[in-house]
Amino acid sequence: MKNGAALSKGKVAHYESSYHLTLLFMPSPDSQARAESALVDSHHSEGETDPYVRR
Repeated sequence: MKNGAALSKGKVAHYESSYHLTLLFMPSPDSQARAESALVDSHHSEGETDPYVRR
């Protein structure tokens, strides 16, 4: 009962694995479009230039 004796002395048995779990959240297209329109200003008037673009 060598394993039981090791556990009783404060050592913790553990299992190592090389597997990883990855979760990916993909919002619905309408939620993505609303977030994009709130964060990105893509409506420029005709003739208006972007002040951050070098010419």
